[in-house]
Amino acid sequence: MKLSKFKEYIIKEFSKKEWERCKNTYQYSIYSANEEEQKRLVQIDGENIRFMHNPSEEIQLLAVENGGYAIEYIDNPSERVKIKAIESISFSIQYIHNPSEELQLVAVRKNPLSIIEIKNPTEKVIQEAIKGIKYPFSSESILKHLENDLEEV
Repeated sequence: MKLSKFKEYIIKEFSKKEWERCKNTYQYSIYSANEEEQKRLVQIDGENIRFMHNPSEEIQLLAVENGGYAIEYIDNPSERVKIKAIESISFSIQYIHNPSEELQLVAVRKNPLSIIEIKNPTEKVIQEAIKGIKYPFSSESILKHLENDLEEV
């Protein structure tokens, strides 16, 4: 839907006053900002990207640099954007649909505990996460991915 149709709908169903109220929101100011202003806004808070329509890759990269979780609000992020998000916050892998083995490895190399957010890690990813364990209590995150072959009573 085009913004003009949305505007018509709001005015028709609610009132011109409600459209003016909508236009005066923080979200609308982000949506309607030019690219330079959008860059500034994602540098303040990466999650501001959620209010932008079709942001450029440059804006996407700035957003995830300033908070990897911003990837949750990006439709079809490029591989570069995915990597940057994981490098920023390894747990942001949870917002990447079917992450490749390479992306999984980036996450567990940054923080082995991020394996908890990976639905189907490959054997290589599990082994890499295990190698990264520095404290015994960290192993709890890996347990769900291990096949139990112990015959303990």
